[in-house]
Amino acid sequence: MADQAGYTLKTAATAFSASRGSSYLTLVAPGALVFSFTPTTALAAGNTITLTSNVKLFTADNTVVACTATYADIAVAVPTFASATTKATGTGKILTLTLGATSATDKFPATKAATITCTSATGALNNMDPNTAAGAVTFSFETQTDLEGLVDQTGYTICAATGCPTSAASSTASVGMLTMLALAGVAMRQ
Repeated sequence: MADQAGYTLKTAATAFSASRGSSYLTLVAPGALVFSFTPTTALAAGNTITLTSNVKLFTADNTVVACTATYADIAVAVPTFASATTKATGTGKILTLTLGATSATDKFPATKAATITCTSATGALNNMDPNTAAGAVTFSFETQTDLEGLVDQTGYTICAATGCPTSAASSTASVGMLTMLALAGVAMRQ
């Protein structure tokens, strides 16, 4: 029974989320793109991360995007990226990040929550395209070290001007206000 086929363990990053820095309103400059994930397998210096959106995020393809990173329980300097560019053929939807070359710092440990914040080196809109039409923004996400990527991950929702939170902070405030109003309504009925 030599050389029998076994099985392959599949791994993917977990706990993916995405948000915008300043607005979720349609046709408004959204600010920074912030995404978080937990790698299942550690990423080392030189490894890549690829983020693909279902809508156009970036004004121009093949453009440098300024990204910063951190991860949970960080005890050394934060990771840096040798490059962070929009893909030349990605129609403004694909961002590829390559970790820097310093092995002591340019890494993401396995099972540690990581956050990456991206803006742009130039441009009034930070090379971030204005928000698209109202609707859900989903992402595919993969790292070089995880054997499979994540597909159709919920990111955030772009909404029309009426009844839309203008930022992540006001979205939280809106939920808090709705909760207060609901509690007040219950108290009034008693």
